[in-house]
Amino acid sequence: MQLSNINEFKVVSKEHNHDHDICNACDPMSAIAHTIRVTRIRIANLCCSGEEVIIRTVLDGFRGIEHVAINVVGRYAVVKHCGTACCAPTERMIDALNEKYLGASIQEVGADEENEEKPFEVYGQQAIHVCVVGILFVIGLIVDLSHEADLAAMWIYITSTIIGILPIVHATGITLFVRKSIDIHVLMLIAIVGALASGDYFDSSLVVALFSAAELIEQVVMFRVRRAVKMSSAASAPSKVA
Repeated sequence: MQLSNINEFKVVSKEHNHDHDICNACDPMSAIAHTIRVTRIRIANLCCSGEEVIIRTVLDGFRGIEHVAINVVGRYAVVKHCGTACCAPTERMIDALNEKYLGASIQEVGADEENEEKPFEVYGQQAIHVCVVGILFVIGLIVDLSHEADLAAMWIYITSTIIGILPIVHATGITLFVRKSIDIHVLMLIAIVGALASGDYFDSSLVVALFSAAELIEQVVMFRVRRAVKMSSAASAPSKVA
């Protein structure tokens, strides 16, 4: 029993010391080499240059990062860094990116084929949401044009706006309070709230429907571009000789 306890103590001590490793770039007296590695990080919520700026800002806070290459279409970042605890360990980089709700994870070699994106996983739920908002807007428009139930048309427009604005409010909250920046979601929310406040329910519902549809189209186009790039890369890759 005593020998077992001693061995357990040694293991814990080694793990504890590993957490406080310092490479010789940070401490010239250290025996641990400043070794550069390349890590590919998948970023699920990377969709435009705005997220790219946030990623670079987050990674700039780490020591030991030599280069960061970001592929917006492929939704991943390639980082050349020192993985020692004093510099830029992969786990800490992932955690820092996920604090900004970027959906970061380590992308293993060959993971593209194993975890190939499915259309419904990418934009299926968003398509359902857009259809609901669009159908409500069309129903409200038909009722409005009939001039027989203006009150009903107003409530249909309001319902369409409320349903459509929920993802915009969520995205705005992340942008303002987590990422501390301003993007298109913030501006759209201001426009929609302004239309509601002024009683322009048709305008608010129309803006929500158009913006939701535009975001869905963007997701579909980006998905098809990623798939086309992946297929092109696979076709141009040299075949393995048995």
